[in-house]
Amino acid sequence: MIDADKRSAIFALHQEGMGLRELSWRLRLGRNTVRRIIRQQGRMPAPVRAERVRIDPQLLETLYKACDGRAQRVHEKLVEEEGIEVTYPTLTRRLREMGISAPAKSRCDQVPDEPGAEMQHDTTVYTIKLDGRPVRLVASLLYLRYSKRRYLKFYRAFNRFKMKSFLHEALTFWAIAAKSGWICNVGQAFSLFSKQAGGTPAPLWANPTGFCGNSFWGYAARDCIIDNTNLARLRGTGQAALIVPEMERFGASYGFRFLCHEIGHANRKAGEERSFWTVETNFLPGRTFRSLEDLNTQAFEWATVRMEHRPQGKARLVPAKAFEHEQSYLIELPAHLPAPYKVHERGTDQYGYAAFEGNYYWVPGTKREDVKVLQYADRLKLYRARECLAEYPLPADGVKNAKFAPPGQPQPRHNPSNRRRPTEEEEKRLRAMDESVGRYLDFALKPKGIARHHFLRQLFALSREISPEVFLRVIERALRYRIVAMPTLQRKALLSIYDAFDYMANAQNIIWVGPTGCGKTGLATAFLIDAVNRGYNGRFVTFAELVGDLRASGADYSEAKILKQYLAPDCLLIDELGYIEIEPAQVGLFFTLMQRRHRKRPTLITSNLGFSDWRSFLKNDHLTVALIDRLTSNSYVFNMKDCRGLRPAPLPIP
Repeated sequence: MIDADKRSAIFALHQEGMGLRELSWRLRLGRNTVRRIIRQQGRMPAPVRAERVRIDPQLLETLYKACDGRAQRVHEKLVEEEGIEVTYPTLTRRLREMGISAPAKSRCDQVPDEPGAEMQHDTTVYTIKLDGRPVRLVASLLYLRYSKRRYLKFYRAFNRFKMKSFLHEALTFWAIAAKSGWICNVGQAFSLFSKQAGGTPAPLWANPTGFCGNSFWGYAARDCIIDNTNLARLRGTGQAALIVPEMERFGASYGFRFLCHEIGHANRKAGEERSFWTVETNFLPGRTFRSLEDLNTQAFEWATVRMEHRPQGKARLVPAKAFEHEQSYLIELPAHLPAPYKVHERGTDQYGYAAFEGNYYWVPGTKREDVKVLQYADRLKLYRARECLAEYPLPADGVKNAKFAPPGQPQPRHNPSNRRRPTEEEEKRLRAMDESVGRYLDFALKPKGIARHHFLRQLFALSREISPEVFLRVIERALRYRIVAMPTLQRKALLSIYDAFDYMANAQNIIWVGPTGCGKTGLATAFLIDAVNRGYNGRFVTFAELVGDLRASGADYSEAKILKQYLAPDCLLIDELGYIEIEPAQVGLFFTLMQRRHRKRPTLITSNLGFSDWRSFLKNDHLTVALIDRLTSNSYVFNMKDCRGLRPAPLPIP
């Protein structure tokens, strides 16, 4: 079965004008097969599968030995004597999968250093500090023997799928370098870096096909020398080694074969071992790495740029120059070569999420059926009934318990049903603020379970609402008097802001949000009076009065005059924001007022509506988001929804 990526590539090449014969020759497919794929426009055909024939592996092995390895005679005995109706191609495929029909590969102990003949692959384990913490990582390196080119990448763990993905990236990178005329210096290397969303630079190893699209011809050596690893070797060693059928087919699709060196003959891959020694002595010393992505970015630049133009050995051979000569001897890779992938079966929860490697990916649509997750080296694809529902880039190393949804579609309203809500990140960021915060957390985090997480989230939210200086004063006071009640901490924060009086000098807004009767207006008025007593001028106005003045200014074209009046006070208090609706013309003027006061003069605001409800009276989504951004970017926000009302309860009606 030809996979979906290869079918799409065939149809795309045909649309670009490549002939039927050239397609068949380059992709090693029959012409009828190519015709059928073009008629189907590159789509996967509907599955029509007969009931699978099951054959006992022990029976196959016994018959294969009894027939001296003649598969045709084995087929006759199965049909005639055992009564098993199996086609001959199915039988030969089963024999290849079992590894009993592949002849032993023979090779010489010494291979001449000839162009295009050989590349070497191996892995080793290093302990490397990532962000100051030692981590055991697997280094994978591919070495082109004649031209001495290298491709290096590090992994948390290395398995058969990672091996195929690494070889695909390395070979397609060499293809990009060959097509682009190669790289002359470090600056040109990084000029080839693509741009991820948000302008973050991404190296080519993260998406090796991103530079030239998919329209390139790659190169590979005829043989890939490996050690006796179980990732590619089924059994046996050296000349007697049998390659896993999956890896043998993978190598054949790229035009090379895997060969194992003899045990005890380590010098067979001397170039590869020397490269690892160079990694230990030249790449790792004197470098620091923030993350696995940063490590691989530096490894990419070191292996493919710096070492590429550094003379090697006594002959002072420059790999970039040697590759120009070797290129004509290498095997061309097929165009649009699909990247390897691994298939996983996943269920969908009631909210539409499929879990994969500790993260949650939303499955578009309303069906809650099982999906197939196709894992690539850098992305995931979700399929249901051979239809691709969504495609996601893989998150950065270490990202867990995150949820993802496709951009440009309605975002899911709910979290995954079994998603954890840990607070390790909040605790880490709090402890990083100061040693006193760490001592306070050691004292306050005695409860376990939900109470611990709830307290950490509230404390972290408080640290975001007030300045670091005020927060540290509150924490030191709480540590001295052993305060753990969150309402008390919020009151102490409010008193610290009042006593410090730095909101005037820093032009910081203060916003009180809470239900009616909890004391918002009284607190705001106290701050305003304190500013006036200290020599500043201030003004108190209700939101209804402000909207009335803005509406009247539109009638006599005195908008500039009204804005000047409200821009003049050193401290402006706007009370009861959200009690009345506002017309579009006044929304624009109100936004202009807040924008001009932003970071110049403080504004005190009280509101009985949370930020998420401001759209109800402003009635302009874009201006609402911009207004909230201006007000909260340099402000203190106090949420008083849990505060007890100060007004007496009404007497019951007799």
